[in-house]
Amino acid sequence: DKSNFDAIWVSSLTESAAKGHPDIELMGLDSRLSTAQQILDVIDKPVIIDGDTGGDPNAFEYFVRKAENLGISAIVIEDKVYPKRNSLDEESEHILEEPRIFANKIRRGKNALLTNDLMIIARIESLIAGKDMDDAINRAKFYLEAGADGILIHSKSRNPDEVISFAKRYKELCSEIGMHKPLVCVPTMYNHVRDSELRNEGFNMVIHANHLLRASINSMQKVCRMILEHERSLESEEHCASISEIFDIVGFSDIKNKEKMWR
Repeated sequence: DKSNFDAIWVSSLTESAAKGHPDIELMGLDSRLSTAQQILDVIDKPVIIDGDTGGDPNAFEYFVRKAENLGISAIVIEDKVYPKRNSLDEESEHILEEPRIFANKIRRGKNALLTNDLMIIARIESLIAGKDMDDAINRAKFYLEAGADGILIHSKSRNPDEVISFAKRYKELCSEIGMHKPLVCVPTMYNHVRDSELRNEGFNMVIHANHLLRASINSMQKVCRMILEHERSLESEEHCASISEIFDIVGFSDIKNKEKMWR
């Protein structure tokens, strides 16, 4: 269905930037849960949380229980050492966690859950950190055997070849170990590839991670410049949603209709 997205991604970069902070795990997991709760209050779609590194294993156990209680559908955690740096920053050093340690965090998170309603997806950062494909596949094996409900392979290359290569080897790995878990990608850099093409290559979920944030920043900066330049807001109106449209989006129009109906 091209008219709707299937789920909402609560991005670490987006939440941090929206609150004026860099994406280096400053906000904390409770802040991410609070944002997710606000989203869950007003939508009827699954919510997937970017859980950064998941923090300390003890804290991660509490995090997944809280997320489970809220009704979160999935948490994605990446195999970097805390505190992580945003994966798309070329100048940052990306230090990977030892696979067995990260696998144990996944295992503890799964054991802390009371139901099977919350997925824990392991995000592999090998290609971000300059490691080879063997390292990425080795990590995938560790994480799947630890109970991960899916694997996200991340890349900052503008060419999708390396994630497609991973997808092929991942399919072989799943057959080898006898488990077939969903494969996820985030095509921020290789955005010329269509979702349907990625699906044909074996990806089950495609996350478009930060485009609404980036679009909103461009629009807000443009409107601010126009108001300052013209000393009024008239010229900016064509770039703004109408008040009535906002009323419709946030449910105010629905409230007015109900009040009329129940008079």
